Order: sequence, then C-alpha cells, then structure tokens
Amino acid sequence: AFADQMQGRAGGEDFDIFCELLAGWIAERARTEAHASMKSATAWAAAYAELNHSIRQTNALNLDRRQLVMQAFEALRDAAERSQNEPAAN
Repeated sequence: AFADQMQGRAGGEDFDIFCELLAGWIAERARTEAHASMKSATAWAAAYAELNHSIRQTNALNLDRRQLVMQAFEALRDAAERSQNEPAAN
C-alpha cells in the first residue's frame, strides 16, 4: 500500500516529499479559511500542528513512517469533518 512505500532507506525521500506536500497543503487550507473568516480554520491549523509534531517525533525517534502516514490521513479526515460541522464565523 501507499504507506509501505515510505519504509526503509529507499522510502526516505518519498516520505520527506509526502510530509512536505501534505503539510504545505494543510497550511494553505488553514490560511485560506482564516482569510475568509471561517471558523473551520482552527480545525486545519490544529491538523497542521499535529502533523508537524508527528513528523518531528517520527524523524527524531526513528519511528514507523507507515504509522505516521496513516495518522496523517486520519487527521485530514478529522479536520474535514470538523470543518464541515462548524458554521462560518461572523
């Protein structure tokens, strides 16, 4: 599966690219919603902070990259669900 491709030395560069692209996309989503005064920006900002913390921890402690990839997708799902359930700020 996709997460399995991030393992080992060969997957290191792919993992770095995945993390950089995903973090950038989430940050842009949070900025866009914040500029539109959408309350859901907090859900995306929290997902961004969680992802960056997990990336740093995974790299520093040499943790399982597959687990981080799966957690990242779960964080995306959770942020999307929270953003859909929050009305826009006035």
